[in-house]
This record gives sequence, C-alpha cells and structure tokens, in this order.
Amino acid sequence: MMTREEITARVRQWITTHKQLGSDAGGLEDGTDLIASGLLDSFDFVQLLAFTEQLVGSEIDLSDIDVDSFTTLGGFCAHAAGQTQSLTPSA
Repeated sequence: MMTREEITARVRQWITTHKQLGSDAGGLEDGTDLIASGLLDSFDFVQLLAFTEQLVGSEIDLSDIDVDSFTTLGGFCAHAAGQTQSLTPSA
C-alpha cells in the first residue's frame, strides 16, 4: 500500500514529466488546481487518473469525490490514497 505522500510524489513526477515542466515543478503545490490553472486539460486529467489507478493497483471510485477539491493535486492524491487504504484488509 502506498501512502499519500508516495502517491503525491509519483503524481507530481508524472505531471512534471508529462508537461515537461523541468524546474517549474516547484510551483506545483497541494492546493494547485490542475484544471483551473491550465496545467492539465480534461484529456490530460483522464491520463493522470489512468496512471494513478495503475500506480495504486485499483480503480479509483469517482462516485464519492469532493468535486471542489478533486482537481487539486492534494485532493486528487488524498482521494487515491484513501481508496488504497480502504482496500487494505483489517488485522
């Protein structure tokens, strides 16, 4: 199981590589709205979703997303991490 921090680091790396940001990646904070900022378009966001599902090893359930924060880096990664934790069997 990946932590939120690990997921965030990998997603940040994917965005940086995919959008060829180079040293501009420093401005990619948890509160950055990936769509409203113009960083990703809707097609890019679908690709990011597919990458993240592959990364965490499961489909990300979109039925219970918080639409106000899902397109932010932090909100997106928190949702993905929350889903992976809910798949972890209880001890």
